[in-house]
Amino acid sequence: MAINKYKSRILIRYVWIVSIFCIAWFSYSCAALLTNKHYSVRIPDNSYKILEVNPGNVDVSATITINYAGQNYPVPVTEEDLIHHKLHKKFFYNKCFNYIFYEGDGNGFWRFAIVGIGIMVILLLLYLKKYGD
Repeated sequence: MAINKYKSRILIRYVWIVSIFCIAWFSYSCAALLTNKHYSVRIPDNSYKILEVNPGNVDVSATITINYAGQNYPVPVTEEDLIHHKLHKKFFYNKCFNYIFYEGDGNGFWRFAIVGIGIMVILLLLYLKKYGD
């Protein structure tokens, strides 16, 4: 009986930890997606200049420095786009947080997939608590 009570406490603790993580991640994701949608403007092709290219240590990411409106901004891009000279995608300027991002960064729906995985973990832990040994 004491062992089941102890396992139940551990499962409840994990449910709380995963729940708090999911709520925080969901709030952060909503804020990031909304600010990118409402405060971002497309940078015209002629108004920026690529100053330097810094290939990353990993084969996945690299950084370029862009001069836009008199300021230098580091922008993460994929290594594949740099190798094949495919920087034809659009750059966007976020007025709210004063940074530039590349259109190839993705659409952000992977953020909600992480929340979905967290919800599935919570349901699994609750199932184990109820029907586990």
